[in-house]
Amino acid sequence: MKNKIAAAVLGLMFLFSGMAFYTGRLEFKDTPYIYQGLTLGSYPLLTGADGLNRKIADDLKYLLDEELIDGIDAKVEYEIEQDNYISAVTVHITAYPHSDSMKTEHKKTYYIDKRTKKEATEEDYKKDKAEELAKILDGLVPLASNLQKLGYTYTANAGAAKTFTWADGKIYVYDADKKLSVIETGSASYKDGGKSINLGVKAENKDGVTYVPASYFQIILNLSVEYYDGVTSFYEP
Repeated sequence: MKNKIAAAVLGLMFLFSGMAFYTGRLEFKDTPYIYQGLTLGSYPLLTGADGLNRKIADDLKYLLDEELIDGIDAKVEYEIEQDNYISAVTVHITAYPHSDSMKTEHKKTYYIDKRTKKEATEEDYKKDKAEELAKILDGLVPLASNLQKLGYTYTANAGAAKTFTWADGKIYVYDADKKLSVIETGSASYKDGGKSINLGVKAENKDGVTYVPASYFQIILNLSVEYYDGVTSFYEP
């Protein structure tokens, strides 16, 4: 067997969903995984989660015992998603002979509640994500600066694709297809073409800056939402 070391650690990245409202971090130590005297990569030792640590180690050994025979190489990698209350720890084993075309892969995800350091379920994880997604979409974000990042232009005579303007105390936004949406501060109802959509959160004016819920960009402008390192941003799907 060859000695291969590979470790991947992911955190605080959540496309279209997670938001780190819970500030606690899952502590862990990147630990070399040694099997029959060979270092095959690394796995996380989670602080205060001895039960889950034992389970991960037992599962790794079982899979490697099943997969590895003389002449077959392997590597162990992992990812940790630290977005919310429930963290996801994914351990990935790749075992292969000297030809990559014959490799086999095993991936297993474990869930842990950062508040209790106890193992959680996939259902807990999905529920947690859904709750945080709702918080993101209800969160207020500045309108004009986000539009400009998306290539929109402010003009006194909006009407062309990806333009916006202020008039009569309202904001008029024309998307890439020239569909008009209208925003009125103090109102949770947003005009979308010929209909009104209640997003449940009022547009606000703070120190001359108009804020709208992130759901405006998702639902009305049909954009994808990304939350990363404390910033909500938007992009074309």
